[in-house]
Amino acid sequence: MDLLSATDRPPPMDDEPTCRRICSWIETLKNSETRPRPQFDSPYANAVVEAMENYHRELSAERRREQVVSDLLARLHEGNNLVQLLDFVFERFSDFVPYDRIGLSFIDEVNPNIAMAVYCRLREGSPRLACGYQSDFSQSSLLAVMQSGQPRILTDLSEYLQKHPNSLSAHLLIEEGIKSSLTVPLYALGRAVGFLFFSSKEIGTYTSDHATLLLKIGRKLGIAVEKTRMLESLLHRNQQVRMM
Repeated sequence: MDLLSATDRPPPMDDEPTCRRICSWIETLKNSETRPRPQFDSPYANAVVEAMENYHRELSAERRREQVVSDLLARLHEGNNLVQLLDFVFERFSDFVPYDRIGLSFIDEVNPNIAMAVYCRLREGSPRLACGYQSDFSQSSLLAVMQSGQPRILTDLSEYLQKHPNSLSAHLLIEEGIKSSLTVPLYALGRAVGFLFFSSKEIGTYTSDHATLLLKIGRKLGIAVEKTRMLESLLHRNQQVRMM
């Protein structure tokens, strides 16, 4: 039984001029043109073009993300070192996630409770939590990140510090002006190898969508970073042998 009366139904969208306008606009999406979305009297037609525009926007963003990851892996094969790889991440990932700081810490191969900062880059200012900083994270929330394999979002770093007053890393980040952060665990060959930190000078910067995106990218990045670290370690050992 039709629950809508004739007066309640929206105007039809199946007239030929409307369909032609929709098809013409879809062609502009295919050609990557930036023509404004057309407006119609029919809410059905407006809903269709809005859905098409949203889908096209998401598809384009996904393609850009895949291209960035592809470029990252290509740089790995070209022999780029770890700093070059992470500088590439810093320069290119801002299209997908906001940040004022990116840091990377490796888990110690001998003591898996120790993490050491091996990379940090800020948009402005000097790092207080600099490369070489080490911490035992067995009593911190990073342990849950490593064990679960899930990202951690700190919406308000000052609030976090109130609950964890002994966190020296939180103190140092706040001194840098950082107010929120997103931590992504990195895995390679089935084991945790480190943590990638995205940080912002704004409270509440990161969402579950950011976490999902970076976790997906982090799986590929973890392998790339670990391979680069192993290669650099091997080259360092070879140089030591030659000097003996």
